[in-house]
Amino acid sequence: MRWNEAEGMIKVAEQVNGEIINPAIYELRYAGRRIVEALKCHEEGDIDKRNNLLHDADFDCCRAKHDAIDAITAKVANDMALATKKLGEDNVLQHFPNITKMYRTIKSVRSKIKISREDRENRDAIYETLGAGDIPELVELYEEFLGSEDLLKAAARKNMIGRNVAYVVTGLSLVIAAFSTWVGLF
Repeated sequence: MRWNEAEGMIKVAEQVNGEIINPAIYELRYAGRRIVEALKCHEEGDIDKRNNLLHDADFDCCRAKHDAIDAITAKVANDMALATKKLGEDNVLQHFPNITKMYRTIKSVRSKIKISREDRENRDAIYETLGAGDIPELVELYEEFLGSEDLLKAAARKNMIGRNVAYVVTGLSLVIAAFSTWVGLF
């Protein structure tokens, strides 16, 4: 059932993002409203209108699932970019070797999403593929990535301390060299 699929993917997106995915929730709200209207049309005997509203509700559920997948993809991509920028690519690769696999997966997902925008006839099938395989794999890699977070931060702190010590030593060496040259002039 599309409602359940959408709700399930929204829950995954909420767990990944740590917040409610409003666009997806709004789509389910629209679907719910259409279902209520369809029930009224059923009672009134307007079967064609009922069927149209149920079709629209089904489509709203599809859009909710798509919004959830888009939210997962955006969160993972943003966190990956932020981690490599703040912690350094070498640290990330050293403590999370699957970063390259995660990059390939996110690139593949984004490519399929782009194709779905151009190929509207097959958009639902593309998102079905994403929801069944790519997104669970991406979420698994992301959870593994989060499990490496403490190691990544510790390595980044160690590198920062090492760089700061090197700057201080270099600075002191320059001061001593300048002082020695100055003393030698007299």
